[in-house]
Amino acid sequence: MQFVNLTPFHSMAFQSLDNAGHYCTTVVTKVGYRIVIDPSTGKGELQLIEQEPLPLVLADEHWDDDPQGSIKQESDLAPFKPRCDLLIAGNTYAPEGKPADQWPVRVRLTQISSENNNLNTNNNSEQNSASTTLIDKTLYIYAPGHFHKTFFGWALKRDKNTTQIPLRWDYAFGGASKIANPKYQQDPNQPEWLLNEACFSNPVGCGWVDKRHQKLAQKAAQPLLQTIPAPCFFYPNEAITEPVFIQQPKTIINAKDMQDIAKQYPCRPAGFGSVGRSWAPRVSLTGTYDEQWQQERWPLSPTDFDEHYWNAAPLDQQCAWPRPDCQLETWFLFSPELAPQGYVQMQLPGHRAFVMARLQDNTPIPLAANIDTVLLDTEKQQLEVVWRCRIKQNSTIKQLEARFEINPQAPLLKYESTTHQTNTTLSEAV
Repeated sequence: MQFVNLTPFHSMAFQSLDNAGHYCTTVVTKVGYRIVIDPSTGKGELQLIEQEPLPLVLADEHWDDDPQGSIKQESDLAPFKPRCDLLIAGNTYAPEGKPADQWPVRVRLTQISSENNNLNTNNNSEQNSASTTLIDKTLYIYAPGHFHKTFFGWALKRDKNTTQIPLRWDYAFGGASKIANPKYQQDPNQPEWLLNEACFSNPVGCGWVDKRHQKLAQKAAQPLLQTIPAPCFFYPNEAITEPVFIQQPKTIINAKDMQDIAKQYPCRPAGFGSVGRSWAPRVSLTGTYDEQWQQERWPLSPTDFDEHYWNAAPLDQQCAWPRPDCQLETWFLFSPELAPQGYVQMQLPGHRAFVMARLQDNTPIPLAANIDTVLLDTEKQQLEVVWRCRIKQNSTIKQLEARFEINPQAPLLKYESTTHQTNTTLSEAV
């Protein structure tokens, strides 16, 4: 099966095995838009980026190129996403750009819902429509600060001159406790770590500490914790005023146990970016890799592998695949110089990426692609829209073509009468 990219954007076809062991081909196309904001209204105009199209991300990218750090952007080469990810990168800004110790941030995705959300091959179908909210999320932002150890416990002090904070999981609840074993340097047979534990739901955050940390630090003749970075991002009414000390289990546990333990934490990590692949609860979707899997399933994925694993956004930033004319609204995510009121609203123009399957007899068949990733970068003033189509291996298909239609009303296939024949011939949309 050949693949031809007939769009001005980056597109790729690759093969994979689904959970049933079927060979599939996935076609992924990334369409980029430049966001031009009217500062008087907050209205954002989306302009196609065609001259230098945004590249597909072929491998996970981490902040500061640290593979142990939080994800900057996840690979676009997921074989399938059963839902759409809405991801936000950039900064959050205090209202009017004035120093503040707290402010809200909100993102909302809505669409004109339709009884017919599939790709249409004609434009005569009647549709009943109504506005539907797909995602509506609010977080509260607190200025960076530290918990300080005092005689009476822990005290929290924050910087009241903050005007912006990066949208990274490093500033959310989470963290890790590590204490090196001083005997390891002299005797490699000794354990390397006296303590090496992490928050299962966000190991790169702050505010989470293993209960054994102080005792083991004293045993290793290392300084005790006197200051601990405080998280900045919280869900409403979940802000913490002192560090959270957790007793992690000493025995080896599986991914589902990690999920159950993370649910018991008194605070949830709050953020807008990609959740780490090994973080709870996402890691629990990978299934059970045990001896039975090795004997009966390898190299296929476990029978309990859940394809929702391929969705990288936090659960409250996932939704059903949206229509190509959906609307995105944000509050306090763009620089006050661009959006003085803090509010920005933009609407996708209804463009459609799709795949044309060319059969062995050259008959063209349009196949629907879905928007399954929307990435808003508020610093670059860009919106990335990723379309994906997965096709099971089919011997009747000789070629797959990535296509793009900019006219929301245009059919992807149309019949035109010829001047030389009385019959009609099949003509393709550009």
